[in-house]
Amino acid sequence: MSVSDKQFDLIEVIQWVGGAFTAAVLGTWTLVTHLQSNELASYKAAEAWKPLETITELRDASKSLNLAATERNELIALRTDRAKLLDQAQQISQLVEERNRLSRALATMTQESLDVNVTEGSTEYLIPNLLLLGVLRVYKSSNQCEFNLRNRRDSLKVGNEIEVNFANSNYFLRLTEVTDKNCRFAFVKSP
Repeated sequence: MSVSDKQFDLIEVIQWVGGAFTAAVLGTWTLVTHLQSNELASYKAAEAWKPLETITELRDASKSLNLAATERNELIALRTDRAKLLDQAQQISQLVEERNRLSRALATMTQESLDVNVTEGSTEYLIPNLLLLGVLRVYKSSNQCEFNLRNRRDSLKVGNEIEVNFANSNYFLRLTEVTDKNCRFAFVKSP
C-alpha cells in the first residue's frame, strides 16, 4: 500500500465528520430532552410538595416532641410526688396509731374509776403505757399488799388508799381486796 492509498478521500472525511456531527447532535438532543423531562418532573414534584403544609407538619411534629419531653418531665415529677406521698401515708399511719394510744390513755385518765387485779410478782398498767403498778408481796393474813408505783415501794391494807399525782391530775389508789396471790385495787380519779 502506498501513501496515496492511505490518503482518505475528501468525501470519506466529510462523511466521517458528518456522521460524528450527527451523532453528537443526536446525543446532545437526547441529553437535553432527558434533562428537560427530569426538570419538568422536578417542577411537578415541587408543585405537589406544598412547602407551606410541610412546614406546618414539621412545626406540629416539633410541638409533639416538645410535649413528649414535657410529659416525661411531668412523669418524673409524679413519680417523685408518689414516693413522697407514700412516705407521708406511712407517717400518717404511725401518727394515727400514736393518737389512738394517747386517746386510750386519756380515756383511762379521765374515767372515774378503774378496778385492777394484780397477781403477786406481776404488773398492770393503771394508765396504758404511762403508769405501772407492780405487786411485790401479798400478805393474806394481814390483808396487806406490798407494791411498786412510779419506782417507789409502798404498802397498803384493805380499805386504805394513797394519793397519786400524775399528768396534772389527782388519783387515789385504794386496796379493796387481798386473796392468796392477788391484790385488787381501785384507781379512782379525785373529784
